[in-house]
Amino acid sequence: MSKFSALRVSEHQPHELNVEYIQRHLRHEDLYEMHASGMTPDQLPFVVKCASVIGEAWVLFWDGKPVFVWGVMSHVPGLYGLFGFGTPDTKRAMPSITRWGMKTWLPDFLARSNARRIEVRVPASSVHSINWLKRLGMVPECTLPRYSVVGEDFLQLALTVGQPHVHTGTFRHQGTHAPASRSSAH
Repeated sequence: MSKFSALRVSEHQPHELNVEYIQRHLRHEDLYEMHASGMTPDQLPFVVKCASVIGEAWVLFWDGKPVFVWGVMSHVPGLYGLFGFGTPDTKRAMPSITRWGMKTWLPDFLARSNARRIEVRVPASSVHSINWLKRLGMVPECTLPRYSVVGEDFLQLALTVGQPHVHTGTFRHQGTHAPASRSSAH
């Protein structure tokens, strides 16, 4: 049995307890990224709930314990903002999370949504996050000078459908209103 699993957050299977666990055990890097964005950990459950309505959100587990939450929210039709926050245990699960994101989630999401673009902004000092986002296929686009509430520059990265490195091939279809199901890394 795989140590990794992913569960989609939905109104039929809300995951408040899992999200609250992650909220209480956030990595220092994620606490900083939240702070620099003007967000507090108390807002995480609300962000996840919003994403489950105007996009989608996932709770990712390692050895049955919630370690990471990520999702996308639609800003305007076809444009999605990405977020992700985790616990210190995320580090052990990151290779599986990355494989799942690239081979399962991204092709599925692109095939069943109207997404043309997924973007994210992170503090320029968040080197680990930036490197991970690049592994997911996101391309650095520009620096946003003094974008953070603490005065730090942010880097904007994006994945645009039609880029040669974006895989949209064979996918496992899930309806947008389907109940959450466990998905294992491939």
